Amino acid sequence: MIVPRAWIQQRDFDAAVAAVEKSLAPDVVRVRYTVGEDWDGSKPAVYFRVLLADKTASRERLLDTATHAADTIRDGIEPFEMWGVWPYFDYRLASEQARLRDPAWD
Repeated sequence: MIVPRAWIQQRDFDAAVAAVEKSLAPDVVRVRYTVGEDWDGSKPAVYFRVLLADKTASRERLLDTATHAADTIRDGIEPFEMWGVWPYFDYRLASEQARLRDPAWD
């Protein structure tokens, strides 16, 4: 098995994510991720957790913001092309995270 670059060069991948995260402000509060394998263990994957500002909570704005965030992350990082991992995305509002206090999202 070929080991994905995202697994080997973790600090470089962190820097790439941080750069894209800054470009998404203020609608995106932060982006966290976990690298591993996809749900059936057949492909290397990266699971992005995108924390959205509460001001994006309207239905129309939420969809636009989530789509823009995913597109910007894919275009800016090129997870598969440059890093060898398939991207997956999960979203949460800041107020929801404040209530849930899930450490994986902090």
